[in-house]
Amino acid sequence: MREFIAKTGGRYTYIEDFIGLQEISLSLTSIFEGCNNFILSGCKTSGTNNSNIAISEGYVFIKGKIRHFEGGSIDLTKPYYIVEKERTESVKYAGDATQQGCIIYECFGSDVEPIDKQFIKITSTYIPRLKDEFFGKYAVTLNSAFNQQTVSQNIAFDKNISVKGNITSVGNITQINSDKQVEIKQSISSSGDGQYSFLKNGAELSKLLFGYDGCIKFISGGIEKLVISPTNTACDLIGVNELRTSELAIKGNEIDNFSTKGEDGGININRTGYNGTANTPRHFNVYGGKKQLLFRVDGSKNTVISYGSFTEESTNEFGITLRDTAHSYREPNYNKSIAWKDNAGVILGSIGYSDTSKNDLVIKNEQGDVSIVARQFNISGTILESGQSLDFVYAKKAYVDDELAKKVNSVAGMGLSEQNFTSADKAKLDNIKQGSIGSGNDGMVNGNDVSQALAGKLDAANNLSDVNDKAEARENLNIFSKSECESYYLRKDKKLSDLPTLTENEKENIRNAIGAAKIGDSPADSGVRQIVKEEMKSLDEKFALKSTTGIKIATQDGLTFVQIGGVVSIGGKIEPAGGAGHWFNIPNSIGAPATVISGVIFAGFGKKEDINYGLTWECQAESRNITCPFHYYPDHQEREVTFSCTYVTKTKPGNAEAYL
Repeated sequence: MREFIAKTGGRYTYIEDFIGLQEISLSLTSIFEGCNNFILSGCKTSGTNNSNIAISEGYVFIKGKIRHFEGGSIDLTKPYYIVEKERTESVKYAGDATQQGCIIYECFGSDVEPIDKQFIKITSTYIPRLKDEFFGKYAVTLNSAFNQQTVSQNIAFDKNISVKGNITSVGNITQINSDKQVEIKQSISSSGDGQYSFLKNGAELSKLLFGYDGCIKFISGGIEKLVISPTNTACDLIGVNELRTSELAIKGNEIDNFSTKGEDGGININRTGYNGTANTPRHFNVYGGKKQLLFRVDGSKNTVISYGSFTEESTNEFGITLRDTAHSYREPNYNKSIAWKDNAGVILGSIGYSDTSKNDLVIKNEQGDVSIVARQFNISGTILESGQSLDFVYAKKAYVDDELAKKVNSVAGMGLSEQNFTSADKAKLDNIKQGSIGSGNDGMVNGNDVSQALAGKLDAANNLSDVNDKAEARENLNIFSKSECESYYLRKDKKLSDLPTLTENEKENIRNAIGAAKIGDSPADSGVRQIVKEEMKSLDEKFALKSTTGIKIATQDGLTFVQIGGVVSIGGKIEPAGGAGHWFNIPNSIGAPATVISGVIFAGFGKKEDINYGLTWECQAESRNITCPFHYYPDHQEREVTFSCTYVTKTKPGNAEAYL
């Protein structure tokens, strides 16, 4: 290689000197050959909102070249791409000749995956960096971004290995004790059976086999001691102190449900039938130890049969309860009874609810009578005989005694009349005496006295037409006559035509009271127009509140974003994107456009008349991503362009609850 020496006094610098330096730099990048594109340095992301993540500037390795990435604001709700870009730059050579001077390798960001260019793909979960794509290719890294790293050769460890995750092996795993000449081998046979084998001096003593068919076998000395298949478990003999399932424990002479914390724990016996189905009945039999059946649950008849005496011993109020689970007692089909049968199944009698037409407790003896033996027989309620209450058949003793006390005793020499003449009636006759209407005593009056008293009274049929002095009567009642009312009050049907002559002041007072205008005056002076005029004074205040509520302002990248209600205006100066693709984002606090918006920015003329510098931009509906589909902008132009647009959005500002 060439090593430069700088002496005092200066020296000429030749192009070969720069090429030598460049070759040294290019030789360093050759170590990355065979690697995928990755980030060499920088390009750090920050922020919590994936739709607006900041990425710093840095250097990237794309297509075998190191390139500078300017950074910016990106949307990581979808993949983001750093795309390779290159251009040539011309310089003046000796003799004033312009020729190609260098190739500039650049890159830019895009939300769209390129088709014909190389790129680096960035997601919210992975960013390819030097550690993963270079060091991870040739060495095992301590903190790799990949799920798996592969070592091609054997590795021997002199010390212990600690693994917090899983260990996966394609071949066998063997643990050896050299002193005892024993080993445990974990392997999978060619037939797909997994097995743990214990060997001594190379000979297999025992084995635990997990069969490809789903069976588990315990083998000792070449003999199967226990086989567990997908449907059952088979062994010759098993002896345990306690056997547990997920819910049951069998120990000694007990079967317990030990896992259920609440009061719903139970044990199910014969819940299903053959092969786990529910279409074949099963029975549950309990014997007394002498081959004598004591208790049977018949699954085919849904009955419980006891072959011994049944004794109920508890402190419960109801020792035996019969319940109809299908019907309410209000339904005609409700029935539930206890029956007695002989050895031939003939019903002797029953007690219960067997009459479906009414809720009667029925006691039947099909073969004889019903006898009740007790010291006393107490009945609460009405006693019926053939459906009729005994109250209507027999008289109660108290009623008979009361009625007998009212009877008339026979007296010698006296008889009874056909009329019920009482002592009270006799006393009324004895008290009859002469009286008058005016006196107010209890005496009797005659017809003449009544006629004279009624002569001074008004006749109801005359409807007060027989009043002696009507004017005096109205004065006493404090009321007007019909004619007086017509002279004092206005009639609605006259429509003010019966209004007497009034003064101008009186007429004005009436018009002001009812809000009317004088004939010939302007309608604007009337009460209704005056009300409208007063209301219109406050219209500006009311409607101004609606039009100015909900204003949101944001600034970003040199642009100002103003949203008033459903209208958004953007303006300011901003640098171009540097190429086709993503340019800038509309802030999340500003509503996105309701429709597609686009525009063209003219930046100047080229050296030829047919060359115009500028760019086109667009934004899709409901999107905040401003992109440049076409960009032609030379570097010697000013770096900032003026951007402005106005659009309509469906999204209201955050403080505009009263607006939309």
